[in-house]
Amino acid sequence: PETSYELELGLDAGFASDRASLELTYFDGYTKDAILSRQAPPSEGFPGLQFFNAGRVNRNGVELLLRGQAVRTERVGLELTLSGSTNNYEIADLGPNTQRVSLSGQIQHVEGYAPGAWWDRRVVAAERNAAGQAVNLRCDDGRGGQVACAGAPRVFLGNSVPTREGSFTAALTLLRDLRVTAFFDHRGGYKKLDGNRRVRCNLFS
Repeated sequence: PETSYELELGLDAGFASDRASLELTYFDGYTKDAILSRQAPPSEGFPGLQFFNAGRVNRNGVELLLRGQAVRTERVGLELTLSGSTNNYEIADLGPNTQRVSLSGQIQHVEGYAPGAWWDRRVVAAERNAAGQAVNLRCDDGRGGQVACAGAPRVFLGNSVPTREGSFTAALTLLRDLRVTAFFDHRGGYKKLDGNRRVRCNLFS
């Protein structure tokens, strides 16, 4: 089994008779013998994924919550909440003599990067012929240069899970019985596969 260790430091504070409050948490930890997934070897005769133990995965981040009552009367109440967090993962050790493990064609575990990140060829230059078709495609060679895409390596494209998240909530209460809430959410620092665009461009050209 995997074993996790974590240090958390937190601060909770209230102001103006708790009409405003602050919650702040910092965490730093790691997981030994972290359980990850990989493609099953074809020689086993069973397609799909299998679990394996990586050496170590590190993680750290910050969580912040601000809450305030902008208006508080018998008839009207307005509460505002702002929250945000960062979440960083990094594979420190995949195991003996292992630096890269494939989970699928574009998702891999690579030492020094987050588990399950996107890895693929990155087109950096191309030309169009008279028919409007892309020719002379050049891809990132992984060292800051260019190489023909047919022989290009897979390079890091981004994480598959968010590294930062945030939200804002406004809650309006009228006459103690009616409550209207607006919620805005943000996630960033990661990539997602656009299946619609992939079908339009690759399947239907």
